[in-house]
Amino acid sequence: MITEVSFPMSAVAERMVAGHLSNVGHRILCQNYLGRGFELDIVSILNKTLVLVEVKFRSCHQESINLDALVPSQKKRRLRYGIQSFIEQHKVCFETIRCDLALTCFNISEFRTRKKPYNLYEGIRL
Repeated sequence: MITEVSFPMSAVAERMVAGHLSNVGHRILCQNYLGRGFELDIVSILNKTLVLVEVKFRSCHQESINLDALVPSQKKRRLRYGIQSFIEQHKVCFETIRCDLALTCFNISEFRTRKKPYNLYEGIRL
């Protein structure tokens, strides 16, 4: 069973994922973008694509991942609203939009030893 971990660990996971994305070419536009009823974990630009990255930190690893359970329909609606709000409030030049899920699922001390501290699932349908 995958269980959600407390705020401090998830905040560290978000910073680590953002750092790695930056190292591989993403231009991080913001982290923890808050609005009424939504939070966008990471918003970046990569090759003219506006990328929304939802970061999930879990305490254990599972071979099969149910992405729909990790990002249920209500959360997807809030993410759609959030990215629309972000686009309206910021002048960002992009050609396409993509939503990714970064799933971190191991001991926090392993962050420092792994080259890629998460599994990335690209193109989550919102």
